Amino acid sequence: MLSKHSRYLFSTITGIAGCVITTVFASNTLQSAPLSQEQDTLPASQETISTLRENCEFSVSAPMEAPIDACSELIKVSGQDYHLRAWATAYKGLAYDRMTTWGTAADKARYAPLALELYRSAIQINPKEIIAYRLLGDYFYNRDAKQAIENYKIAATLAPQDDDGSDNLKVAWLYDQEKNYREAVAVYTQLIDTGKGGPVYKGAQLYAMRAQSYSRLGELTSAVADYDEAIRLMPSNITYLTQRGNVYRKMKQYPKALADLDLALSRMDYAEAFLVRGLLKQETGDEAGAKEDIARAKDIEPGVKEDNL
Repeated sequence: MLSKHSRYLFSTITGIAGCVITTVFASNTLQSAPLSQEQDTLPASQETISTLRENCEFSVSAPMEAPIDACSELIKVSGQDYHLRAWATAYKGLAYDRMTTWGTAADKARYAPLALELYRSAIQINPKEIIAYRLLGDYFYNRDAKQAIENYKIAATLAPQDDDGSDNLKVAWLYDQEKNYREAVAVYTQLIDTGKGGPVYKGAQLYAMRAQSYSRLGELTSAVADYDEAIRLMPSNITYLTQRGNVYRKMKQYPKALADLDLALSRMDYAEAFLVRGLLKQETGDEAGAKEDIARAKDIEPGVKEDNL
C-alpha cells in the first residue's frame, strides 16, 4: 500500500448496504428503458433545466436535502429525455449516499438502500449512463470489491477517448487491495502506455504504484526499474527513494539501499525511511543503530510498520 506521504486518498462512501447488484453491459445490445405514460411531464425551459442540473449536483454550501429536491424536480421535467432522467436519477442516489456519510447509523440503514436502488434505476433508464456506473463503483468500493471493479470497468468502456482514465485507476487500486497484484500491474501498464491516470496519478505516480505491485509479486528487478523512472520524473520525492531503498534491501543490495534512505532522510525526518533503515541495520548486524532508527520511526508515526511498505 502506498505510504500516506504519497498516496492520493481516494474518498469513498461507507455505510450499510441493503443489497448487492451485479451489472452487465453489452454496448451493442442494450437499449434504454421506455418511458411510461406516468413519466410524461410538463416541459421546462432550458434555463430551468440548467439551474436544476446545477442544484442537483452536490454542494457543500447547500442543505443536505437540497440536491434531492432539485434532482426530483429535474426528473419530473425531463419528459422523454431519458439521458437527462437517468443522469438526475443517478445524482439523486448520490445525494442519499452523501447523507449516509454524515448521518447516524439509522440514516445509513435508511438511505444506503435508497441510493443503491436509484443507481440501479438510472441504469435501467439508460444503460449507457456512465455516471451511474461510476457511482455504483464508489458505492461498492468499501463494501464489495468485485462489484466495484465490475462497475468501474463498465464505466471505462463507456468513457470518451479523451477521458483521464480514472475508472481504470480505481480498478488497479482495488486489485492491489485484493492482493491481485498481477491484474494491478496489467492495469497500471495500460494507463502508463496510454498516458492516462487522472489529474493526480500520472507519470511518476503510476510508475511508483506499478513498482509496488511488482515488489509484492517478488519481481524486484522490475520494481527497481519502475522506481528508477519514477525518481527520474520526480527526483525530489522522498517516498519513491524510500520505497526503492526498501526494494534494494530485499535484494540485499545494502549499499544502494542505504544511499537511497540516507538521501531521503537528509531531506526530511520520514518515518518509513527510518523504519526501512532500521530493518537494514538489523539485517547487517547493527543492532544499536537499528533500535535507534526504529524508535525514531515510531516517534514520528506510531502506527508505522513494515507491512505498509
